[in-house]
Amino acid sequence: TVIAREVRINTKNTPSYRKADIVVLDNKTNKIELIEVKTGGASRNSGQLAKDADIATGNGTTWGTKKINNKIPGVSKGSQTGAIRTT
Repeated sequence: TVIAREVRINTKNTPSYRKADIVVLDNKTNKIELIEVKTGGASRNSGQLAKDADIATGNGTTWGTKKINNKIPGVSKGSQTGAIRTT
């Protein structure tokens, strides 16, 4: 289930933030996943990969946008993201 699009996630150990193209909730596992959209054979750059590594471990990452408010119980701007996989 698509929860939101273009969602900002603040990262602690890498500069600034990561903008997730699509945030989804896997209905089978009840886990949040991020989907990165690329076109024309493009791939994630080193900065994106570093931020994705922080997000994958939940290493001090927080939701950085109100777009996530009330989409998932207990989740709002500024709350911890926990570990989230990016595909």
